[in-house]
Amino acid sequence: MTMGFHRPTSLAHATELKASLGAGAFFLAGGTELNSRASRLDPLHLIDISALELDFLEKERGSLVIGATTTIQELIEAPPVPTPLRQAALNITNRNIRNQATLGGQVANNKNWGALLPALLVMGARIRGLDERGNHLEMELRDYLDEHPPALLVSIVVPLPSAGRATAVDQFTRSANDIPMVTVAASMGRRLERVHRPLLAVGGVADRVLRLEQPEALLDGGVLPEPAAIRRMIRSAISPVSDQKGGAHFKRHITCVLLTNAIYTAFSAAKDPGTEEMG
Repeated sequence: MTMGFHRPTSLAHATELKASLGAGAFFLAGGTELNSRASRLDPLHLIDISALELDFLEKERGSLVIGATTTIQELIEAPPVPTPLRQAALNITNRNIRNQATLGGQVANNKNWGALLPALLVMGARIRGLDERGNHLEMELRDYLDEHPPALLVSIVVPLPSAGRATAVDQFTRSANDIPMVTVAASMGRRLERVHRPLLAVGGVADRVLRLEQPEALLDGGVLPEPAAIRRMIRSAISPVSDQKGGAHFKRHITCVLLTNAIYTAFSAAKDPGTEEMG
């Protein structure tokens, strides 16, 4: 049962509260997770960060810096947001939830299906935050999802798409108002009609969203294989388990199908600078 509600007006005050209140205190933004009946969290204290002015989008040296309390619907409607991230945001349940849920909440909750996380991973996102002493931290999103060290997530830095690279995202869900069973994202370039530096990420098949390094290495520098060969690469790299959302066999099958399609879509959309120069 929640014992206390706190509304700091500065980042320093927010981190001081978290340090003093301990593990039973949770930051509250949109509240779609903390207020969910399915949430396993049992906060003793809520620290409302809505007054910290973290709902912003700013361009910075080839990147888009997105404040942690920016809502999912704002991501969809803001012109600077890269198309793949906007598409992933559109996959999140319904507009009522998207109007309330925040990007920071999606990242900090680190759900294994994380609708935005595969897209953010393959786009090279970084996070900025503060530890409980108020020290500034910046790290790769992948490291954050593995280690989860900052006390307060402040912003997510998303590199704007580089010339030639393309990203594709997809998901499978049982209904439009349900959380995804599986989420996928693929990003890559093309060099002389070969796959160049592919990045692949999947959600819903492990305890957290994964980068698939083995298939990335197999694809990099080669001619794009036939779909069946790509599906075999993916199948050997994931080990889903059965749960209330679906069986392990079906999760493996649909992940292979969706990610293979995303790889083909990204490769087709990527621009080959060698081909353009010859033209």
